[in-house]
Amino acid sequence: MNPLQPSGPSGRLSTRFSRVDLGVCVFCLAVIITNVYLVRLARTSQQAAASFRRMLGAEDGTRLPALNGVDAGGKEISISAASDRPTFFFVFSPDCGFCESNWPMWDNVVHALGDRARFVFVGLTPFLADHFVASHGIAGKPLLIGIQPASRYSYSLKFTPQTILVDAKGIVRGVWSGVLETKDFQALIGKTRENVPVP
Repeated sequence: MNPLQPSGPSGRLSTRFSRVDLGVCVFCLAVIITNVYLVRLARTSQQAAASFRRMLGAEDGTRLPALNGVDAGGKEISISAASDRPTFFFVFSPDCGFCESNWPMWDNVVHALGDRARFVFVGLTPFLADHFVASHGIAGKPLLIGIQPASRYSYSLKFTPQTILVDAKGIVRGVWSGVLETKDFQALIGKTRENVPVP
């Protein structure tokens, strides 16, 4: 009889323990692999969310260059993001139903702030943009259409409606995509008065 070979019930018991040990090891390995997968998935999701935010618009804290395009008369113009006061860029398309729904809120912002802010209307679709602005009773405000590709990229102008608030130094203080709600209106007014980001 080999002294190193267990015999009898203790031999069966050690075989059972080794199967349990093997099961525990397999379970632990599965847990580790699952955790590694979930960590990678979370990182990928965070990166995707950041990319999506960048896709939706310029990010808070970004210093914007001048916005270049043409006005309704076809004249090339450049509007500096920096000014002596905060600037709102209202981005729209005349054929956008959500822009039409958003217009009353933009109108409220214009009337609530008056001369304390500057308002620039940015038409992503040049067709009838000037008539669209005129039909809503907002005359005398800068209107850019035919935005140059570099400006589209810098301002991330891809969707309408979009509301971009820039402080007097040309730094983005807020970006709202889609139709504004009452809470958004309050945030717009609050950020303009404080001229700093609201946490």
